Amino acid sequence: MAGLRILIADDETLERNALELHLRSISPDVECTKAGNGREAVEAAVSSVFDIALLDIQMPGMNGLDAARKIKEASPGTLIVFLTAWSRFDFAQQAVRLGAFDYLVKPADRETLRLLLENCRAELDSRRSEEAGGSGVDASLQQQIAFLQEEICSGDREGAFSRISSLFGGDSGFSPSALSAAFKDLRYGVCLSIPFLPDIPLSGGGRDSVMRMYEDFASSAFEALAEDRRDKYRRVLDLAAKFIEENFSQPLTGEKVAERFNMHPAYFTRLFRDYKGKTFVEYLTDRRMEEARRLLSSGLLVKEAAAACGFSDTDYFSKVFKKCVGKSPAEFASNPSNP
Repeated sequence: MAGLRILIADDETLERNALELHLRSISPDVECTKAGNGREAVEAAVSSVFDIALLDIQMPGMNGLDAARKIKEASPGTLIVFLTAWSRFDFAQQAVRLGAFDYLVKPADRETLRLLLENCRAELDSRRSEEAGGSGVDASLQQQIAFLQEEICSGDREGAFSRISSLFGGDSGFSPSALSAAFKDLRYGVCLSIPFLPDIPLSGGGRDSVMRMYEDFASSAFEALAEDRRDKYRRVLDLAAKFIEENFSQPLTGEKVAERFNMHPAYFTRLFRDYKGKTFVEYLTDRRMEEARRLLSSGLLVKEAAAACGFSDTDYFSKVFKKCVGKSPAEFASNPSNP
C-alpha cells in the first residue's frame, strides 16, 4: 500500500490527526494532505491528484457531499470514501449516487482502515490493469450480483447461498479482488430494501475470507428480513434502543434518533414508548443515570461525570440525578454503597 496519496477532510482537528496517525501506522509511506472543510478539500484536489479522498459528510460551509461532486469533476479517478459520526441511511443513499467507493462511520478503528486501504489498493490496481488491457467491467459478475441481490431481498435463502457457492467455485473465473469490489454494490443494493443491517467489514483477503463476508452479510440480511416480516417495527426500535445505549453521552434528542431511523419524530416517540415501556426521555435518562452512578462510584468528579453522561450543565445534571437516585451526586459519591 506504499505510495497512496490520501486527502483527509474533516473540520475537527483531532479527527484529521487521528486518521493520519492510523493511516501512517498501517502504511508508513502513504502521503496525507489534510483539509479543514469542503472548500479546502476541493482546492487541494484541483491542484493535486489523490488516490483516495476521505471526506467527513458534515462540515461547515461546503459539506462532504458537495465537495465530493466537485472532486469527482476535477479528478474522476479519485476514490471517494465518506466519513460520518451518524450512520444515516439517507447519507448512504446519496453516497451511492455519487459513486462513493465506501462509507465509514466514525470513529473508524485501525482494522477498518487497514481493510479500506487494502480494498482501495485492489481497486486502483484493477483499474490500471483494465486500462492496460483494454477490458471493461465484467458484465457477467454484475449480472450475478444483481441475481444475488434479488434472491436476498426476496428471502430466497437456498438460492442465495447456492449462488454464493457458485461465485466462489474454482471454475467461476471471478478473482477474490473482483468479488470483494462487487460486494459493495451488493451491500448498497440490499440495504435499500432491508435498511439498518449490521456493518460487515470489507475483506480484501483471499477467496475464503471474501466468501465468508458474503455469507455473513446474507445471513444478517435474512435474519433481519425474517424479523421485519414478523413485526415491522421491533427490529428498528431495538436498534434505536441500542443506539441510545451506545451514544447516551452525545447530545441526543428524540428528533435526532427518529431522523437517523427515517421515522417521523412523533410516530417514533409513540412507538418507542409502546415497545420499550418507557418514553424516549425516560430510557435515555435511565441509561445516563446508570452510568453516572458507576462513574461517581469510581471516584470521578461530579463535573466530569456529568460531561461523560451527556450533560453540559452540571447543575441540571445534579438536579436530574437527585430526582432519580434520591441523593445529590456529591452525597452519592461519598457513600456509593448505600444508595
